Amino acid sequence: MAIDKTGISTGEEIRRIVDALESSLIVNFRNFFDVKKDVAITEVDLERWQTEQFKKYLTFQKTNRAIIASYVKPIENAIMSDMKDSYTFGIELVTKHLEQAQKKGATFRKIAAVAPFEENRRVQLQADVIKRRMNEMLNNAYHDLNMRYLATVHQVPNMPAPTLKTAIDMANVDFLNAGVSAGRTAHGHNLNIVNKFETDTQEWSQEMLFIGEGEKASEVGNHYVWITIHSS
Repeated sequence: MAIDKTGISTGEEIRRIVDALESSLIVNFRNFFDVKKDVAITEVDLERWQTEQFKKYLTFQKTNRAIIASYVKPIENAIMSDMKDSYTFGIELVTKHLEQAQKKGATFRKIAAVAPFEENRRVQLQADVIKRRMNEMLNNAYHDLNMRYLATVHQVPNMPAPTLKTAIDMANVDFLNAGVSAGRTAHGHNLNIVNKFETDTQEWSQEMLFIGEGEKASEVGNHYVWITIHSS
């Protein structure tokens, strides 16, 4: 179980998986700019080098797509596992409160039945939104890598570096420090894919816990407010 004692996802499992994805994408990026034998920048035919790199661009895109595709199901499974655990935690938490209230003399009449995670309409609506957001982040990462590849090819000839390898490293220093981006903030700052997936999973997990609480409370007509993804 990847939730903490409050019923919220720890983010550890999704972070582990997405960290592996990011590492694979960075290794792939480096491989396409690998210099077998470093040479002085003055000895490099930079126009020819650019032409060769542009020729490899479509292959670069295909390998990135393949890498990302191989992680889609593990990422989705990890997220949905945490969502189910949080939903169940919410139900169990309200169940305990109701039992405590009954011991003190409160009475409740069951007017509905809580649907399982896989069959609950509200849960599945949230799950669909989560999956869309997940795919958006992965698509953003894919496009970010494409832009960085092209930017590197354009920037290397202008880098004040003594060798080709140094020029490539200088052109990518921000990328290698910040990692793969899953999107941008309103101020234009990159959102690292690992951090973004971790924090979003924790947020989604809390929302799913609220749905579980609300569903159990609604079972006896004692309505909790359940919070949708759009109100966060």
